[in-house]
Amino acid sequence: MTEPVALSDIKNDLGLDPGATDQDARIERLIKAARRSVEKRIGYSIVGDAPTIPVDDIDVVRQAICLIVATWFALPEGVSVDGRAGSVELPLGVTWLLDPVAKWAED
Repeated sequence: MTEPVALSDIKNDLGLDPGATDQDARIERLIKAARRSVEKRIGYSIVGDAPTIPVDDIDVVRQAICLIVATWFALPEGVSVDGRAGSVELPLGVTWLLDPVAKWAED
């Protein structure tokens, strides 16, 4: 199964040496976990034989996956904004990217 974001793209975003492979397995796990989290959040499948995500939204979803992977890579224990507000699991940009893409249940 081909993920929507390539390992090389994430390594470039993170400023990692493209030739270094010591973090590749970890990054690939993060990409898969981020993609699955995004699929769950938006209600569309992104990969597989018959993805259901609208074609116009795939670039937005890719960007969200990149943000999630970068956050998890840099801060695997979670994020605390100011120590008082509790943990924040995803950067705000992810919410802004994915909310317009998400399928909403009809009332």
